[in-house]
Amino acid sequence: METVDGRVGYLPTWRHGVGEYLRAALAHGFEVRACEQPLRAPMDDDDWDPPEELAPAVPPNFWGLMPFVPEAAGAAYLGTTALLVWDFERR
Repeated sequence: METVDGRVGYLPTWRHGVGEYLRAALAHGFEVRACEQPLRAPMDDDDWDPPEELAPAVPPNFWGLMPFVPEAAGAAYLGTTALLVWDFERR
């Protein structure tokens, strides 16, 4: 993210557990109508950019030096939850 005056900044993020969202919703009078957890699909070769060819004076792309990274990352995330979708209704 770039600020109005051209400085680079970061957006604040928060990580909350699933239970925190559920407790907050229940405390405010919501009921859970449904909850879906779509799983990650297998990764295609198109999901990964090939390593760049760099000039000799330029440091190499660290990840490009490890050809096993795409396969390992794909295996690690295969079948894990990609998204949690709640359907709440207020009582």
